Amino acid sequence: MGIASFRTGTEALHGVARLGVATVFPQAVGLGATRDEDPLHTARLGTAYCRGPAGEYDLAAFRPIVASGAATGAMAAYNLVNGRPCRVSPLIEDELRCGAGQTGHESFVVSDEEAPCNLVELEHYFEDHAASHAAALKAGIDSFTDHREDRATVIGRLREALERGLIEEEDVNRAVRRQLQLRFRLGEFDPDLDPYAGIGPEVIDCPEHRTLALRAATEPVVLLKNDGLLPLDPQRAPRIAVIGPHVDALYEDWYSGTMPYQVGIATGLRAALADGDVVRVPGADRIRLLSRTSGKPLGGTAFDVQEWGDGVLTLCDAGTGGYLGVQDDAALVADRALLTSWFVDETFRLEPDPDAEDETFLLRNVRTGRYAARDPADGRVRVTAESPETAERWQRELLRDGQAEARAAAEEADVAIVVLGNHPMINGWETEDRTGIDLPEPQEALLRAVAAVLDRIHAASDRLEGIAARRRAETLHNDIWTEPLFAGRHPAHEAETWAVLADGPWRLPGDLDLIGTPLDFLGVNFYRPLTVAAAPHRVADPGQRTAVDIGVAELDPYGTRQSTMGRPVVPSAFTELLCGLHVRYPQSPPIWITENGSAEADTVAPDGRIHDPDRIGCLAEHLAAVADAMAAGVDVRGYYAWSLLDNFEWARGYDRRFGLVHVDYDTLARTPTDSYRWYRGPITAHRARTEEPAR
Repeated sequence: MGIASFRTGTEALHGVARLGVATVFPQAVGLGATRDEDPLHTARLGTAYCRGPAGEYDLAAFRPIVASGAATGAMAAYNLVNGRPCRVSPLIEDELRCGAGQTGHESFVVSDEEAPCNLVELEHYFEDHAASHAAALKAGIDSFTDHREDRATVIGRLREALERGLIEEEDVNRAVRRQLQLRFRLGEFDPDLDPYAGIGPEVIDCPEHRTLALRAATEPVVLLKNDGLLPLDPQRAPRIAVIGPHVDALYEDWYSGTMPYQVGIATGLRAALADGDVVRVPGADRIRLLSRTSGKPLGGTAFDVQEWGDGVLTLCDAGTGGYLGVQDDAALVADRALLTSWFVDETFRLEPDPDAEDETFLLRNVRTGRYAARDPADGRVRVTAESPETAERWQRELLRDGQAEARAAAEEADVAIVVLGNHPMINGWETEDRTGIDLPEPQEALLRAVAAVLDRIHAASDRLEGIAARRRAETLHNDIWTEPLFAGRHPAHEAETWAVLADGPWRLPGDLDLIGTPLDFLGVNFYRPLTVAAAPHRVADPGQRTAVDIGVAELDPYGTRQSTMGRPVVPSAFTELLCGLHVRYPQSPPIWITENGSAEADTVAPDGRIHDPDRIGCLAEHLAAVADAMAAGVDVRGYYAWSLLDNFEWARGYDRRFGLVHVDYDTLARTPTDSYRWYRGPITAHRARTEEPAR
């Protein structure tokens, strides 16, 4: 009859799949989010959802689509509804085809791949395939997507069903009629009338399709907050670090075509910010797995390891980038550039050796559940061990610390963009539910490490709102001074911190050049660390806020002694501050500690002396903290204790005493404290070591 073969199994969920190069759109969940939010439509969706569990389930959402004729057919799902597989459900005729009846066309219904044989092999709903195929055909399945290119098996099962009287020729004819009707509607048998005949392969990757794909990829994006950080300005933030497992990644899935071009986040930023310097840092540890038996590394190479949650990880060859996976013969080979197969053989767990006290691991494949073992015949490693007892033991040798690399990149950058999230083919996809919605812990740790760069101010919470609060406080207390002085720019997060107050006519051309005039030294005052949490602004209108109204609250989680100023005494934070300045501004001038001391409740004892052991302890611990910073390479040239005499404190008047010498404000009598006498010791010792005059 000259009727061509009819292909089943092609997908077009978000672009034509598995037929070569094609325009690829976002996953269905992304396409579903492309519409702007409509409160009325959202209310309708909520109403339909609430009615669903009351009896309508989810059929109501599809009835208008079928009744309009927009859907020419449907695919029955794998799952069961009310205990019956969808491929043999009466809902196909009673709901789907009845709903489409007014369109004048019969709906064409197909099975999902391998779904017909699953009726017997996985679901055990029928005893044999002839019976299952007969039931599916009579229920309304018109096309069996089963056994790939092997037509003989499916046809043989239907022929057996016919011979056993389970179906009649009319059942077959009805399915053939529906298929031919659809092909007529597509214009296949009337080339002159076929509206699609003039569309050739030249439309693939055409400018119009690129524009549409970009729009489809852009509109699902939700910007949760922007305090002025975006859009990025390469003039103010010329160095950008893109960090994380998805820095430049684009993924395919079971429903994807081959992408004609790829623009990941880092690549897109390079193109958009032509004057900027964009660096890519995946943040993955680089390791070798050394066999305890032979001492040789697995695969003779190193691997970049990413963990995706629940202990599931991937291992990519450090040289080729290929994913390590299990082959049909159970061998381990790193030859997959992308994870796109229905069955993912490239995920593993490194499980601690239950019989060892040292850092020894077993390598276990997630899909098979088997462990890697050395074949005694040829020495090759295969995933064949059913239990830990026969598995190979491995030592994890760290070659590169991904988190440290990410932190270093953030320290060198003006802006760090951290790209985190799940992998579409791991820990949650079709047939596999995710166990939670949190980021994998290694990704959370990576985010915290990047956010903690120059963490002289601490966040009370490691969640994003806490990190953002710390960033605003850092900008107010430190970056507003150090960035113009030593980096020649205004703070990267000033717009986020002060909104409309961040810039204005008070800034003049040449300001940064003047501010950046080389200094002889940097003076640092230190009394306490600062921990902040996100809090409401005191004034809602950003234009009416003061410069210190930055949406943070100060906390004291340290549990240490406080001075009479209410300041926690944490000397280690002093070392952290000095080392942070040294790392971030390696070309900065020498540092002098221009203020450091402690306010105490000084009183004259019966013996006529001022005993202030807390001040002595504070001075000793902070001098030790400075020494620790110097040992780490910080160039500190001098230290001034605050203060020689009790004085009028600009914020608290005469009721707080910092002096090494006590002052009676009524008589002006001056009495050296115990700390005064103690402090002579460090001065004398320093003079003896350096043979320099005391400062």
